[in-house]
Amino acid sequence: DPVEDFRILRKELRLYSPVLGSRPAIIVANKMDCEQADACLKRFLARVRKRPVIPISAATGQGLEALREALAKAAKSEG
Repeated sequence: DPVEDFRILRKELRLYSPVLGSRPAIIVANKMDCEQADACLKRFLARVRKRPVIPISAATGQGLEALREALAKAAKSEG
């Protein structure tokens, strides 16, 4: 379950470092080329409300430009 995986990851990050756990994150939904990807993404988006999610497919390259742009924007705002 991607939602539960996300919650566990965020919890572990906060336990490791409260500073890292409180920082903004870019959520990347990979494997968007898979058959059930759209349905899974829809469920995930409904559960993680108001958090930006960038859907990509590393296999096909779909969404990678949007991810690069988001990373560049985040890096600029940090610097």
